[in-house]
Amino acid sequence: MVKYFLILILLILHHVTMAQRPVMGRRLEFLSIDEVGSGTQAIGMAQAVTGYIRGADAIYYNPAGMTYIQKTDITTSFNFKYTQPEFRYDTLTSLKSYRSQIGGSSFTLNQFATAFPLHLGNDEQVTMTFGYGYRQLTSWAGKFVDTEELKPATPGTTPPRFDYNYINKNNPNLNSFGFAMRSFYGFSFGLTYNIIGGKTTQEITTNLNGLVFADTNYNRSRDIKLSGRYTEFGMMFHPIKYISLGVRWRAPYQLSTDTINNNTSFSQSVTYQMPNFFSVGIAGKPKKNLAITVDYRQENWTNVRQMSGSDKLKINNPNFRTLHYGSIGVHVGVGIFGYRYKPLFYKDANGKEIATHTIALGVMSKSASKFKLCMEVEYIPEHTVSTNLHHKMHQQVISFLINTGFTIGGKNNEDENWQ
Repeated sequence: MVKYFLILILLILHHVTMAQRPVMGRRLEFLSIDEVGSGTQAIGMAQAVTGYIRGADAIYYNPAGMTYIQKTDITTSFNFKYTQPEFRYDTLTSLKSYRSQIGGSSFTLNQFATAFPLHLGNDEQVTMTFGYGYRQLTSWAGKFVDTEELKPATPGTTPPRFDYNYINKNNPNLNSFGFAMRSFYGFSFGLTYNIIGGKTTQEITTNLNGLVFADTNYNRSRDIKLSGRYTEFGMMFHPIKYISLGVRWRAPYQLSTDTINNNTSFSQSVTYQMPNFFSVGIAGKPKKNLAITVDYRQENWTNVRQMSGSDKLKINNPNFRTLHYGSIGVHVGVGIFGYRYKPLFYKDANGKEIATHTIALGVMSKSASKFKLCMEVEYIPEHTVSTNLHHKMHQQVISFLINTGFTIGGKNNEDENWQ
C-alpha cells in the first residue's frame, strides 16, 4: 500500500513539473516554416540559395528564380530524419528533478514542385513563369520516445522511470502558388500565395517502470491542426558579370493551432501572429562549374503575439528578439556543400548566445533525371539554461537528415545570364 501511495505522489509531482518545463518542440520556434529546408539542392547548400536557386523549387526560397528555365520543370524529394536530443531538468526539490531523452525517426515526402514558363516577344526576352509547390512543413510524422528518470527520494534506490511513446501520423503541409516574370535586362521578380493546412494525429502511451497505464490521462490520442495564409515577394538580378543578387521578404501573418483530445472533451484553439522574414543572398560564379553563395536572414520575433478570441496578449518572453543569422554554400561540379549558423531565442545561464550549427553536403547528377542526394547534420552544443528561479535545463541536441530527390525537364538557361 505504501509503495502505491509513493507512486501516486511521484505521478502528481511529475505532471506538475511536466506543465512547467520547456519541452523540446513546444516553443514557438517549431512553428516557423523555415526550420526545415525544402529541396535537395537548398538543403545541401544549408539554404544559402536566395540569390542562386533556379527552377521549380525556387518557389520556396525566391520565386524570382523560377524564370531561369526554358521548359516545364518538375522536382520532388524525400526526407529521412533521426533526432536524438537529450536534456536533464533540475528543480530545488529532488523529487521533481529528472533526466529526459527524446529521440525518434521519420520518413516523409519533403516537397513536390513544378513550374512552366511562357516566353514572350520575338526574341523571347520576357518570360512569365507559373509554379506550384507542395511541402511538408516539419518532420512530425514518425515514432518518438521520451524517457524520463526522476530522482529517487531515497539515495541508492531505483528511480521511477517514465516512458512516453509517441506515434505521429501525417504532417501539416504548405501549398504554394507562384508567379514570376523576367524582363529585358535580366531583372526578375516573383510572388507566392501560400496556404498552411493539414494536421498530425498523435497517439501517446505511458509506462512507469515498465507498467503500462490504462488511464486515458496517460494514454491518449489528439489531433493538432495548423492553418494560416501569407504572401512572399522575391527578386533576383545580375548587377555585374558573374554575380547574382536575390532578395526575399514575407510580412507578418497569423497562424492558428487547434488541439483536440480524442479521449476527452478538451480542445484548445490558439492564434499566433508570426514574425516577418527577410533574406538577401549573393552568388558568385567565376567558373562554369563553380558557384559560391552567401545568405543573410532576419526574423523579427519581438512583435509576436498570441491571440485567443478577442484577446490580444503579447507573449511575455524577454528572449523573443530579432534573430540575425546566415549561411554559406558551394556548388562545384556535381558536389554541393553548406554551413549555417542560427542563434536560438534563449541564452544560457551565463548569458551566452546558443546557436544551431548546420553542416550539409551532397551530390547533384547532370543526367536527364538530375538525381540528387544530400545529408545534413544539425548540432546544438551542450548548455545549461535557467528557465526561472527554480528550474534549470541541461540540454544537447543532434539530428541527422538525409534527403534524396530528382528533377525532370526544366533545362536551365542560367549560364547566359552569368556572362
